Amino acid sequence: MKKSAITTLLLLFAAVSFAAPNLYVSHDRLKKLTVIDTAVNEILQEIPLKFSVTDIKLDADDRYLYLISPDTNALYRIKCKNLTLEADFTNVGYGPVSLAIANDSTKAYVINGKSQNMSIINLSTMEATGDPVNLPAMPKAITISDDDKKVYIAMADMGGVALYDTVKGKLTGVIPAGTDPFSMTTYAGRYLFVSNEGMASVSVIDMKKNQVINEMVTTDMPRGVAAYNNMLYVSVLNGFDIFELRGFTKPYSVGLDYPVYDCEFGRTGAGPKVFCTGYIEGEKSGKVAVIDPDQNESPVEIDVPGAPRMLEIRRIKPPATPTPTGTYTPVPQATATPTETYTKVPTATPVPTDTPRPTPKPTKKPTKRPTPKPTATPTEDPMLRSDLSGRVFMNNNPVGAGVKIKAISKHTDKVYVTKTDEDGRFRFEKLKIGAYVISIEATYIVEKAVAVTVNRGKNPEMKIDVKRR
Repeated sequence: MKKSAITTLLLLFAAVSFAAPNLYVSHDRLKKLTVIDTAVNEILQEIPLKFSVTDIKLDADDRYLYLISPDTNALYRIKCKNLTLEADFTNVGYGPVSLAIANDSTKAYVINGKSQNMSIINLSTMEATGDPVNLPAMPKAITISDDDKKVYIAMADMGGVALYDTVKGKLTGVIPAGTDPFSMTTYAGRYLFVSNEGMASVSVIDMKKNQVINEMVTTDMPRGVAAYNNMLYVSVLNGFDIFELRGFTKPYSVGLDYPVYDCEFGRTGAGPKVFCTGYIEGEKSGKVAVIDPDQNESPVEIDVPGAPRMLEIRRIKPPATPTPTGTYTPVPQATATPTETYTKVPTATPVPTDTPRPTPKPTKKPTKRPTPKPTATPTEDPMLRSDLSGRVFMNNNPVGAGVKIKAISKHTDKVYVTKTDEDGRFRFEKLKIGAYVISIEATYIVEKAVAVTVNRGKNPEMKIDVKRR
């Protein structure tokens, strides 16, 4: 009886521990990690270190927690089973800022801010594979696709998002995106979200087309991003902005009493949860806020000594996302066979002597007509551009005609100019989606600038109030 009771208790404990993964927390400029038991939302253990940590990531098997330090310019790992730091480490570039672990747990990709490059580490040997990959700008954040074929690197200022092809082993391009990125996350193998701390927006990138398809306006200073159940959670200056991903609208927001930083989603014994770190500069302790994404109500808050900043929890990747990409690959192979038959047709026609002259002429003409280039440009353009209209008022009355209105792009600094009509209305046509500053200028008007984000589709008309000089 005693033995069976003990066995039952052990099985229950194992089930709870499996269903409730640990939440790992790093601290800003502090030499320690905090481990939180998500089953009870309490601190399980604090791990003292001899160096500060800028980022932490788990492997897919929840076997190791990898961490990088700018103090030693190295990659370390902690064994999750006993929460001990292993002696093995690997030197990386100068000033590592973030890392990504391949979903097959074979490689780590570490971006280094000061040396402006990316180190690739073989995790089975804990050794670098070749020379670091040079990057076109200072990196700030990194993530990897579910199939491990693409690594996305968000770069500072207006650098955009660099794309590294893991199969080809090289950078293949840069996707123009927002400025001053903080973090990134992928969703459903389709979307890549980039939080732009410096311009209060989140860039939405289509991972198949490698294009920005929308720009979502947030509250000030968006930082961490986490996606779950067609919703995007964005940690902003003092709380959460919550976006619905079908229409890219913001139906909810949650307020907090302190500045927040990282944001992560995880499945716990109590169901799915969204976690967020926050602290007030100079305080001895901070908070980890826990939100139930099915209710989006006031969060539970865990007191954490120190300055909690970055989060990591076991991720459950949807296994269905790699399969559609695999099913699409045979399609182009099937379409490639007709091109071989076309090449064989002209080889068969030269056999008769009378037919070779007329046959090449008609075959060349039809091949020139169905070119895909003219059809591609109009389909991309409407997706990336949209109209913006507004109306300017002074003392509750519309201003007259001729007031100069400028739209200044925060992405490229390009300036677009138009003027108001007799009803004070103005309109910009086919602006590239993204963040702008709208400036109103006239000799009798106090100059005014208003920030706005142009989204895909129909944008609401702006209403701008100005004062007389």
